[in-house]
Amino acid sequence: MKLHEALRELCQKHGNIIVQKKNLVYLLSDMGAFEEFPGMREVMKVLVSGGFAKELCSLSLKNDRELFRSRADEVMKALADREHFSEEAAGFAVDSVSFAFGFLDSVKEPDGLSAGSLCGNGGAFSGGGSGHKVPLLRSVQAVKAEQFRKDAENGDAEAQFCLGALYYGGYCVPQSYEEAFRWFMRSAEQGYASSQNALGQLYLEGHGAAKDCSKALEWYRKAAAQDHPDALKNLGWMYLTGTGVTQDYAEAAVWYRKAAEHDSPEAGLILGNMYCLGQGVPQDYAEAMRLYLKSAGLGNADAQNNLGGMYREGWGVSRDYAEAMIWYLKAAGQGCHEAEYAIGCMYSAGEGARRDCREAARWFRKAADNGHAEACFNLGVLYDGGLGVRENPAEAVKWYLKAAEQGNADAQNNLGCMYSDGRGAEQNFDEAQRWFRKAAEQGNAAAQHSLGEMLSNGEGVAQDYAEAAKWYRKAAEQGDAESENSLGCLLRDGQGVPQDYTEALSWFRKAAEQNFPEAERNLGGMYLSGLGVPKDPAEGMKWIRKAALDEESPEEESGHQE
Repeated sequence: MKLHEALRELCQKHGNIIVQKKNLVYLLSDMGAFEEFPGMREVMKVLVSGGFAKELCSLSLKNDRELFRSRADEVMKALADREHFSEEAAGFAVDSVSFAFGFLDSVKEPDGLSAGSLCGNGGAFSGGGSGHKVPLLRSVQAVKAEQFRKDAENGDAEAQFCLGALYYGGYCVPQSYEEAFRWFMRSAEQGYASSQNALGQLYLEGHGAAKDCSKALEWYRKAAAQDHPDALKNLGWMYLTGTGVTQDYAEAAVWYRKAAEHDSPEAGLILGNMYCLGQGVPQDYAEAMRLYLKSAGLGNADAQNNLGGMYREGWGVSRDYAEAMIWYLKAAGQGCHEAEYAIGCMYSAGEGARRDCREAARWFRKAADNGHAEACFNLGVLYDGGLGVRENPAEAVKWYLKAAEQGNADAQNNLGCMYSDGRGAEQNFDEAQRWFRKAAEQGNAAAQHSLGEMLSNGEGVAQDYAEAAKWYRKAAEQGDAESENSLGCLLRDGQGVPQDYTEALSWFRKAAEQNFPEAERNLGGMYLSGLGVPKDPAEGMKWIRKAALDEESPEEESGHQE
């Protein structure tokens, strides 16, 4: 679909959709509006986020074709001057908006427009053939700010709101929360809902006035009484978090529902999460799906990601990996790093398609480059094992470190292993012990065992059987077979703990039942010697033979986790 046709369709269906900064470009992408000229996506993002589209929408309501086209031409020049877009690209974007609002009968398709041709003349707009740079945008903004001021001083509530917004952000005027507060208040007192919501935010932040949650609540309620979507959503947030009110999930759900009914994609997302968790509402995956679908249709990337998760896990729907991938790709297309990570996991696990570690690495890298901890860890695992990428222990250490520094326990454990083994980094027992301890304190069983081993063997730390037994027990209680066996050995030998053959036998048996050969031999030895159990040579030999068989097909015993 052509860009101008997509815009026209959205305007006809949704009214002022063009001014909705967070949704428009995503909806256009879904409609295929940028397939022919991919670079137009960036032009449209600037056109909307810079406030130009909203201004043109306001002008369109005056039904003055000449005024509209005059300002549209100024916007086109501003895009070229500030954003380095070519006049052709800027003109096509503005003409498409003009067409959508009914101020053009047709739009001339640009010839050969490409991503490369979006750049103009280094930020300069040549006027009148003189070839000199015209700093148009700043002067236009300044004129607009003065017009807002004149209208605001004459009592225009919308202009007062706009002037307050300029002061809040420091656009064309010196940044001042106090001035923003003053103009929002004048507008709010006239009943202008957006200013009432803005006042609530200022009181909540303590900007321009002393922080006062009760006044924030008061102004949010005034705006919510006029069905202002953001105010409805903000009230939901206050009750959800217990900010300025007694925490009340049920009340939060009431306000989020009202906001969602007024097409707030963020409110629909949060209410969907509440239905998934049964938080303030009965747990209802089907209702969560309905809410996510609506928010996803409005372009909310997190809702699209959550839909992917619902289909992947089979929550509220039949498990469908293909459908999950569709929604994850939509979310990832908007830069949702959680979705990029999920796509990597699906390729790594072969969910819905054959396993493809190369493709998994590509998606993990997208998320990891943006700091996603789990993606960093998984990318490290791929480099550690040479899966989908050339084996590179040093690169694995790099990614493990990025994840470990964010508190990822699996990465901390693997980093400890790398330092302990001198793999990908110089062998350093102090560093190994430090990272094992961080992971162990988070409950990571593999790290708890490794820390126990270092303490038991005096490797990089003073030998301490009692401390080793403490960590072995923590891991053993999580079912770690190697730790169950190690704890059994300390109990059998009375090292760091009182000697206790009965408990030792119990831990050996637990590990042996997981086919751990060393534990099977130790269990056999207990039966042969009659330690903690009546002597039984036949039972003892049974376990020793089983250990020999299990050793013929050993499982990998690395402390590394994937």
